[in-house]
Amino acid sequence: MKIYLASTFEDRPRMLEARAALAVLGHTVTSRWIGLPPDVKPLDGRYELHAKALEDLEDVDAAQGFILFDDVEGGRGGRYVELGYALAKRKLIFIVGAPRNIFGRLQMVLRIEETWPRLLDWLADHGETFVG
Repeated sequence: MKIYLASTFEDRPRMLEARAALAVLGHTVTSRWIGLPPDVKPLDGRYELHAKALEDLEDVDAAQGFILFDDVEGGRGGRYVELGYALAKRKLIFIVGAPRNIFGRLQMVLRIEETWPRLLDWLADHGETFVG
């Protein structure tokens, strides 16, 4: 399955680890933002931010699944914009951590897991159902 990973910009190191773990299970991560150089900061002037935002939406479009890492504090809220977009596009939604708002409790959110290891185990057991 192609999966988009949504988290805070500062959580990129963990997202790189998540991408590697998903690759072992045969999944592909579409989130290009996590591969930016380590010295890039949020709203970095080296990048055309309008184009980066559109790139993120393209990456959500390219995915069948969407994982929101809602177990982190901070950020500027971009992951919630991405979640709303993924919901509107009827993506398969997974949330790591307790939902912070009513949208995480929608019936279309297929599975809510409390921790990343539990979700990774679930994907190992059931993820081939969604690979395509």
